Amino acid sequence: MLCWIDYRFCNNIPIFTPGTVTQTEILPDGTAVVQISYSRNSYIVNWISEGSTHKTEQVKYGDVITKPIINPTKQGYVFASWSGFG
Repeated sequence: MLCWIDYRFCNNIPIFTPGTVTQTEILPDGTAVVQISYSRNSYIVNWISEGSTHKTEQVKYGDVITKPIINPTKQGYVFASWSGFG
């Protein structure tokens, strides 16, 4: 996985939404306390086969995505596996 120096993106996909950063005074001894916050972005994952959606889930970046429990069926075919990144 190729990740950019900019922590908000991975493979050119936005993964984090930065929070607000408050200006902080640097003390005479050169120290400062800065609180930085962010939210992981959420995405909708659709499991689709032959145009039918088998499962939809909302996941945050970095979460584990679980495949549908029941695989699709079609007369005369054997389902092999889920694959691809649409």
